[in-house]
Amino acid sequence: MWFEHASKRITKAHQLTHANKKLAPGLPKYAGAYNNRAATYLEIKKYPDAIADYTKAIELNPMYAKAYDNRGNAYKALGKTKEAEEDFAKAKALEK
Repeated sequence: MWFEHASKRITKAHQLTHANKKLAPGLPKYAGAYNNRAATYLEIKKYPDAIADYTKAIELNPMYAKAYDNRGNAYKALGKTKEAEEDFAKAKALEK
């Protein structure tokens, strides 16, 4: 499936980014890359993996409303309504 291929490519990009930080420690951390890989996991129903990557994106950028909204969708898919509602509320608050 193309989703699995995309996930592997994004993971490889993360590995290269982390390896290059030794050479260029000023490289920024890419919350967007984690959000994108998480979206791939969400599409192939790997919800725990998606939540882990959305959480990392949020750790890197606590103001990333889209990551909160997306993580809420992953929680919702797992039936974790409370967590989903909290993330949706946080995303809405950040979008104001």
